[in-house]
Amino acid sequence: MLIVDDEYYICEGLKIKIQNLSIPHITEIQTCYSGEEALKICKDYKPHIVLTDIKMDDIDGISLIHQLKSQLHPVRFLVFSGYDDYEYVRNSFQEGAVDYLLKPVLSEQLDKILREQCASLDQIYIGNISSRSSSIELFENLLKTLQWREGGQEYRQLAESIDSYLPYENYLFSLIAGIGLNIEQRDMIMNHVYDYFDKYENIAVLCGKLTDCKIAVLLNLDHSVAVPEGYGENIINYGHEKINVELAVSLTDIKAHPHFKRLYLDAENILAERLILGYGKIFMHRQITTTQKLLASAQNTVDLLLENPGLIDKDYYWTQLWSLMKQMNIGTLMSFYQYLTGILWSKSSDFQSAVSHWNIPGFYSFESLKQLEIFIQKLFQTYASYISNQKIESSIDLIKKYIDAHFSENLTLSDVAEHFFISYSYLSKVFHDTFGISFQSYIISKRMVYAEKLLHNPDLSIQEIGTEVGYTNVFNFSRAFKNYYGMSPNHYRDSKHEQ
Repeated sequence: MLIVDDEYYICEGLKIKIQNLSIPHITEIQTCYSGEEALKICKDYKPHIVLTDIKMDDIDGISLIHQLKSQLHPVRFLVFSGYDDYEYVRNSFQEGAVDYLLKPVLSEQLDKILREQCASLDQIYIGNISSRSSSIELFENLLKTLQWREGGQEYRQLAESIDSYLPYENYLFSLIAGIGLNIEQRDMIMNHVYDYFDKYENIAVLCGKLTDCKIAVLLNLDHSVAVPEGYGENIINYGHEKINVELAVSLTDIKAHPHFKRLYLDAENILAERLILGYGKIFMHRQITTTQKLLASAQNTVDLLLENPGLIDKDYYWTQLWSLMKQMNIGTLMSFYQYLTGILWSKSSDFQSAVSHWNIPGFYSFESLKQLEIFIQKLFQTYASYISNQKIESSIDLIKKYIDAHFSENLTLSDVAEHFFISYSYLSKVFHDTFGISFQSYIISKRMVYAEKLLHNPDLSIQEIGTEVGYTNVFNFSRAFKNYYGMSPNHYRDSKHEQ
């Protein structure tokens, strides 16, 4: 947070008052005593909340907000004054202020407003396109359409908005990526990109979050300039020195009136090199090629594993596959991933259902070769489990026939699972899911239905019938029969005889 007031005691008094409020989100407060000083501070210090006096000697609060809103993201502007003047209030809100306080500022009112703004800081302020926050939101909306949609009305409208905002005819797309970036680090990088290009009058920039660990930059260039040579190095150094993260940067060729989708895909293809070459590097446009021999070897390994799922848990084949992947250039690796996911997806609709909840990621979403390897192994393991389940499910009728033939014996679920070489717990689940009844309840049902049929034969005693259906103790048989039919075997036989 930054507090701006040209009266020292008011400024420092507000700082102490806010510290005493103990608002968890406000972890750092700086103060300054003029609008000019505030502008200088904000070149490096990026506050999320700016509390400024409206009337100051050099730059008033309204002018300060006007200049700072193009330098800060995300930000909330609050103004305060000793004057209850409608014009000041109206103008401050037009420039982007979100609330107004009268001096002397009451602690209760200040506490309420600050907590509200802390809670809302994850929501982008939408104001004039000249504000940094609103330009970021505009660009991030376009990025969503570039990733998930092909053209369409929404894309055209956003592209037109960007065309009207950017003054020049030449475009370059850049991507910045780092493993495990958090929200604060992403905001710091985006603000740094804007700050870096602020000094160039003939370069316009749009910057926004593409994914959790990837930032997109669209540069709009006057025909007379090229991208500053130090841009990529500057970003990598900033990540290393300021946020302790190794970054990778891609740069496309400069295009006149580009199709944004194609320019974005060029940047993704270039940045994908980091999977093989690592971070801390700048990647420029070059022709993507495929090494057919490596690709064919990897495809053969995939085919072998799919045809023989029992090999999937063998380390030898994974060592062989990882060795092949480490030798691939980025074009070969892309082709391999497309082949792998395509052939698995085509196996059957049932397997598609088994992995659909994963939302199988696109190639560009992987941050490292290791992450890609882990995902591929998980995909194969799911396939092996699916094949195993399919075999069990196709055998469930055979299992049922076996139970029907042996229900009168001392048969347990463990016996059946051991007989068919499957796990006890899995058989229990599959049996219940298939027939809607537990194994034990099914055995009892089979025995009682058969006993009811035998009771129609007067030559058989109750004990003989109990033994025939699997009970060595006639008392246990009678109790089970009564629980099932609501009457004892003798009562049941008598009732049928009377009929």
